[in-house]
Amino acid sequence: MALDAREVVGGLEPNTLFGLLGAVVVLFTTTSFFTPVMRVPPSAEKWAGALAGTVGGVLGGISTIWGPPMLMYLVMLRLPKETFIRTIGLIWFVGSIPLIAAYVDNGILTADVAPLSLLACVPGLAGMWVGQKIRGRIDQETFRKALLVTLFVIGLNLIRRAVF
Repeated sequence: MALDAREVVGGLEPNTLFGLLGAVVVLFTTTSFFTPVMRVPPSAEKWAGALAGTVGGVLGGISTIWGPPMLMYLVMLRLPKETFIRTIGLIWFVGSIPLIAAYVDNGILTADVAPLSLLACVPGLAGMWVGQKIRGRIDQETFRKALLVTLFVIGLNLIRRAVF
């Protein structure tokens, strides 16, 4: 009997997904913080990028949480901080387009909700502005460590969501 991916995905409890993803992110960030040699060699960038994108896409389709696999891949590429920020910004912008379309199609994002959604973007934009100012004043290694700490907190939050 063949395993149907739709049955596996459809039968997966969101809490289980959050817990597993959070545990992977915490393990990755802890390992990366204390053993900073984890890298994706140039010869593996294409297939590793496709794998990270696929995993992120599947997770995003299930839970709308698609960022951690992409972040982990980009961390392992060891991109300069400005390139990292531009790359992740483009990925999140492009990735948000189908998410917005799905929200509209499913009646989640309506004309009544859209103004509140736009208003909710204001703190994010303020945070981006503050982050840009800080990023300009720190070196590459401090940026990498701050990124890993932030990703670690995201992983802990995913675990929290799984438990509570």
